[in-house]
Amino acid sequence: AQCKQSMLHTILLLLLTQSQVYCLAGPDYRTVTFSDPDQGQVERSYIQYLPQSYTGEASVPLVLDFHGWTSSAQNQMDTESQLHTLAEEFGFIVVFVDGVPDSPSSWRSWNIAGETGPYGDVCDRDRDYWGLYECHYSCEECDAHTTCKAGMTCYNDMAFVEWLVEQLQEELNINPDRIHATGFSNGAQFTYYLASFSSIKLASVGIVSGSPLLGYGPLPPTQVPIIDFHGVYDDSIPYSVEYGAGRGPEGVVETIMSQ
Repeated sequence: AQCKQSMLHTILLLLLTQSQVYCLAGPDYRTVTFSDPDQGQVERSYIQYLPQSYTGEASVPLVLDFHGWTSSAQNQMDTESQLHTLAEEFGFIVVFVDGVPDSPSSWRSWNIAGETGPYGDVCDRDRDYWGLYECHYSCEECDAHTTCKAGMTCYNDMAFVEWLVEQLQEELNINPDRIHATGFSNGAQFTYYLASFSSIKLASVGIVSGSPLLGYGPLPPTQVPIIDFHGVYDDSIPYSVEYGAGRGPEGVVETIMSQ
């Protein structure tokens, strides 16, 4: 009787293990509590997508995908990148990460700069002239009329993503030499930020309609392959001076002002 009971217990464990792997395939909506080094405890969310081919036996690439300003991980998956379709075709894991909706409008954004950088302010502070952006609740000293942080969260997104990658590597069989990042618009700016400052060993980054703010795109300690797609008529994050608001301040690096 003990032998039968032991066998039954083993079979149940095997069935539970198999069903768990099966449930992980496809989109898995997750919310976690993260200790933000600047803001304290915060809920963060992401969509983890495992292709049907994933079994956990062989290590696979990981792609981190970051949505644009005011958007979400859901929109990024459904319409803006649809990388889950390629994940199925090529057998990699993709994680669509959410920014924190900590503004009055609940718009999500990425923390890509401070008020000033090594070359000075990252914006023209006459916001009444250029247009006001709402302050995020995480930016306690934000003044919409004078700040360069308006429209941008103050949560430490890079710290969260670094922590998230560690959690994913503990849970899943990820090839540490094939971790990639990509993003659209503000998410592309954040991807540049990660390439410059993050401790994550990125195999490559893919940029769509993004560029770093003044002083926040230095060369990383080691080379990171990059592919950058940008529409030439873009006037939100301009590709050229012609479609921007003019040149930025003269200095070590050439810059373009956005509208």
